Amino acid sequence: MAINYELKKLVTTWCVDDVQSVREDLNDEQAFEVLIRVDHYFDAEYGICWDTLKINADELFPKEQGEDYGTEVDGAEYSREASQ
Repeated sequence: MAINYELKKLVTTWCVDDVQSVREDLNDEQAFEVLIRVDHYFDAEYGICWDTLKINADELFPKEQGEDYGTEVDGAEYSREASQ
């Protein structure tokens, strides 16, 4: 996040690396498609967060049934399949 004091603007930047941190299976082009979709459907009432990236990635590029890429929770690797 960056603040431009002269223009009185706050800027937040999301990049393909951010998308790939929630969906490691996506390549750069796919991750960029997710960012384009997030931008297209942006709603200032809700903003953009990690869940926004994950939900849009999952909608654009659904995982095969049974695939589990896991996710990191509180610094520890967590897998939905491992918790069941």
